[in-house]
Amino acid sequence: RGFMAPEYIHECAISPKNDVFSLGVIIFYLLAGQKGYNDYCESRSSPGQQFIDRVQEYWKKRMRASVGYTWDKIDLLAVKICTEIAMSCVEKERRD
Repeated sequence: RGFMAPEYIHECAISPKNDVFSLGVIIFYLLAGQKGYNDYCESRSSPGQQFIDRVQEYWKKRMRASVGYTWDKIDLLAVKICTEIAMSCVEKERRD
């Protein structure tokens, strides 16, 4: 499925929603890699906050591996906001 919106895959419908969906997938890949996006797709039944927490933990581990990087609350908030944006982009009832 990759970056293609469900509307395009199932109905060959082209709309701005396709671009919004693709943006959400790209944000997921940047935050948590392909596994993060796949985990989100599999866990849609669980609360969004649990997924956000998992992405933040993944991001913390990546940053700790960077030499000389210090983690702070602003970074946590940025990851949370980006994750929420990505989640809203790939929702079935997303806006154009």
